[in-house]
Amino acid sequence: MKLQELINAFNVIKNINVQGEVRFIYKFIKNKKVLEKKVNEEQEILNKIIEPDEKLIEFEKKRLEILNEYGEKDEKGSLKQDVTGNVIVPEEKKEEFNEKLQNLIDEYKEVLDKRQEQMKEYNELLNDEVDMSDIKLYKFKLDELPNNLTVKQIEAMEELGMIKDEGLDE
Repeated sequence: MKLQELINAFNVIKNINVQGEVRFIYKFIKNKKVLEKKVNEEQEILNKIIEPDEKLIEFEKKRLEILNEYGEKDEKGSLKQDVTGNVIVPEEKKEEFNEKLQNLIDEYKEVLDKRQEQMKEYNELLNDEVDMSDIKLYKFKLDELPNNLTVKQIEAMEELGMIKDEGLDE
């Protein structure tokens, strides 16, 4: 299982409103705790990789200053954005805005290149296979599952290996 798949599946099951027999609830809670520990360990590694350094924070502050200086503002003084979330810069200010922004990007080229490498490493880790051999989970038969589970929740439980494969009825 890839790390991104683990995180996605865990995010689905962590929000399941557990109902059913006490036996199911107990096993499910135990599984959730084991998976939460694993996801948190992996997430900690990811967070260290993408933690911004001081220079990147400095760049971002300066970039926001430029956006505030040149961006259109609404009646409340907030920057206006287009449908894609980009700040709207009036046509008469665009050339000067683009020049200032490009100068800033050039000034922080090394910092931005480093950030790009961090994001590449982060994305590669998300696509890496996670060693789940140390994870022991309770498995459930289909008839043990509560009826209120959604398809998405059952799929997540199946991906995590929490459902016994009983084969097809013939």
